[in-house]
Amino acid sequence: MPVPNDLYLAIESDGRRATEPHDRGLRVEFAYSVADDRPATRGVTTRQVTRQSLLEDERGGRFIVQVDVAEGHGDGVPITEQQPRRPGLVPLAPSGVRALELSAADGIWGDIVSKLARPHSAWRLFEASAGGSSCSVVIDTDPDGWRTRAVEALGRRPHPEIAVVDSPDAVARRWRRAARHLLGPTPG
Repeated sequence: MPVPNDLYLAIESDGRRATEPHDRGLRVEFAYSVADDRPATRGVTTRQVTRQSLLEDERGGRFIVQVDVAEGHGDGVPITEQQPRRPGLVPLAPSGVRALELSAADGIWGDIVSKLARPHSAWRLFEASAGGSSCSVVIDTDPDGWRTRAVEALGRRPHPEIAVVDSPDAVARRWRRAARHLLGPTPG
């Protein structure tokens, strides 16, 4: 799901944007797709803004914008458009792929997905090379039921595509060999 056009920017008590230091003098500002998702430690309120205004902030070099960052973490969904996935034709070698369990470190969407999934069944597979592609995967014995619960829980929150499958054997062909190797048999 893409970043929505209407967002809620975290605001401090003095009316300024809630920001944190980033890199090379830039600061990060935080926006939320659902106003109530703003952690209590990130500002005191929110102000409705447009995605376009935040894109201008980032393109102008004033701020880096992260959307839906979970409590205690610094990364969420980037405000910029993500490049469409290239459907690789050649399966990835397991040695060139890494797997990380989805969590709040991935943003609010990752926190929700990891809580809905059984332990050790929500993963992000990614190419080990810089700038490589990635694939979010949930392994569940009832993929349709899990999708229904996830749609309700995620609501309008932006998130990358999530493949919900009943086993590593059902992961997209490009990722299948690595998923079998890294994730092992279907979790019980």
